[in-house]
Amino acid sequence: MLPLTCHSPPRNSVPAAFCGIYALRPSYNRIPFCGTSNAMQGFEGIQSVLGPLSVSVDGLKTFFKAIVDAQPWRYDPLALYMPWNEEAYQLAEHGGGRSLCFGFNRNNGVVKPDPPYLRALDTLEAALVAQGHTGASRSSLQGPERSRRWN
Repeated sequence: MLPLTCHSPPRNSVPAAFCGIYALRPSYNRIPFCGTSNAMQGFEGIQSVLGPLSVSVDGLKTFFKAIVDAQPWRYDPLALYMPWNEEAYQLAEHGGGRSLCFGFNRNNGVVKPDPPYLRALDTLEAALVAQGHTGASRSSLQGPERSRRWN
């Protein structure tokens, strides 16, 4: 296994799920495509992103910081001008990340997840709560309300 690689996820998937690999899916144009192939080039309504995969969180930070420190906005007009912010990375505005709130949507009202995914979400929420964080359930719009808002 490579200690670090870059991935352009199709349909916004994260291939690291349940594989012991860490992944980061950044905002659009945060990591430039300059010099790489992009299957979605020209389809501006369906923008793709590049994101790192690593065997550690430190690997993700190293990759991301190296890209941002190279100031890609100077070479790629689509790259966002957003220098590295260590204070934001350390979650300074959120108490250093000691007590965060995570939202969980276990069913979007259209497709019900399989039991292993639901079990994984339950396990994740329990682990986060055990570390002092808060888990908040979020429900999707149901029935006529969903139709009214989506149409």
